[in-house]
Amino acid sequence: MTLSVLHVTTTLDPLSGGTSAALAGMASAQADAGLRVRVLSTHTQNAKESFAHNLREHGVDVTLVGPATGPLLRHRTLEPTLRQQIAEADIVHVHAVWEEPQHLAIRLSQALNKPVVLSPHGMLDRWSLAQSRIKKQIYLAWRLRGNLRRVTALHYTTEEERESVSRFGLPGQPVVIPLGLDLHEFNPLP
Repeated sequence: MTLSVLHVTTTLDPLSGGTSAALAGMASAQADAGLRVRVLSTHTQNAKESFAHNLREHGVDVTLVGPATGPLLRHRTLEPTLRQQIAEADIVHVHAVWEEPQHLAIRLSQALNKPVVLSPHGMLDRWSLAQSRIKKQIYLAWRLRGNLRRVTALHYTTEEERESVSRFGLPGQPVVIPLGLDLHEFNPLP
């Protein structure tokens, strides 16, 4: 039986930063290694979802839900689509922490008895939490603290990130695995 992994994120737009790039590299490598890989992402009206095309070339099944709106990136079909895809997955890997896709993925995974790996991608370190501090404190109290207690494992890319988040006293198993690097992106080298 082939392991089925579902990655959940808010965007596959390369302009959105490192989370999308990290997910795309990880999911592509997993598919190339023979895993059954799916990615579910919301998208906004004007997003350039070019990572979706690259993932599909690696055999990754990509579902884009949207256009999502508002600061939490909500869409009316997000919950039923997530529920169906989580039910078919062996493990759910959630990327980032602040929007509706991550919240629903963690809650639905718990309801469906699926293990969840959370990669916060630096969003829980002290510097990041100091940006838009009041909004993040409210969200942390409202949703995020409960979600963090529900994850099976926490994936950090550095030991420093793990240490920074350890102050939360989270029950999930901490795992430090650096992000891989696709050297083909740098060909030809000078």
